[in-house]
Amino acid sequence: TNLTVITGINFVSGSNIISVYPNPFDDVIVLSMENISETKVDAELFDVAGKSICSWNNVAVQKQLKLKPKSIVPGTYLLNVKSGNKIYRALLVKE
Repeated sequence: TNLTVITGINFVSGSNIISVYPNPFDDVIVLSMENISETKVDAELFDVAGKSICSWNNVAVQKQLKLKPKSIVPGTYLLNVKSGNKIYRALLVKE
């Protein structure tokens, strides 16, 4: 039996347009979106089975946007952020 401990993942596909932190997170996910040209974004959090856990629609772009997913258990999640016709993905760990 092998045990792998993940202490943090720093990955946002699609370039350095969006930064996501802290990772691992506890109650709040912060998106730094200083380079986004759109005025609104959609974000969706998925579990490892691909089930949508939380979503935020038509959120105004800010330098730092705080997302607060409710009642999720510790584990690994995928965050999709859609800006215009682009999707940015981040792999996150919930403590």
